[in-house]
Amino acid sequence: PIFEWIPRTQAPALEQTVPGFVDGAGSRRLILSTPGDVDATASVEVVTADGSFTPTGFEAIDVPSGQVVSVDLDPQLQAEAGAVVVTSTEPVVAGGVSVLPLDKAGGSDIGFTAAVPALTGPAVVAGGETGDDVHTKVLLTVPGDADAHLTLTLLPSAAASSPLVSPLTVSAGTTLT
Repeated sequence: PIFEWIPRTQAPALEQTVPGFVDGAGSRRLILSTPGDVDATASVEVVTADGSFTPTGFEAIDVPSGQVVSVDLDPQLQAEAGAVVVTSTEPVVAGGVSVLPLDKAGGSDIGFTAAVPALTGPAVVAGGETGDDVHTKVLLTVPGDADAHLTLTLLPSAAASSPLVSPLTVSAGTTLT
């Protein structure tokens, strides 16, 4: 059996940040829904290492009440990893799906992401792997107007090893991979 982790999304809100869209081949989709009784109009801002921008056609996306809308993020997020910031006229819920192309064995990987609040303290990324054919990416996005300063600590899998500590600064309006 194959298991996928599907994260919990934020409660409906007028602004949602959906991080964690990796770069590379494959497809990326933003999923929006308006749970209330009034239709919403949403705009989508893409946040990458190069900065923030609203792609043409993403200024006014109709999200009918009680329905789910899927927004194609290709090619906006194939060349670069990033996040999206959704601003809407009515509260919406938001999430994302990334589907990587088939590998040599004929398998693919699907990643789900969801709207999240800003990190304000310690956080843990479980299951990070490294090796010849395996790697883990940590994407850090700051959609606001102020830089974020943080410390990324990689804990070793071997008890005799020391943690790798990296102080980082993520510039405002960008994503750092």
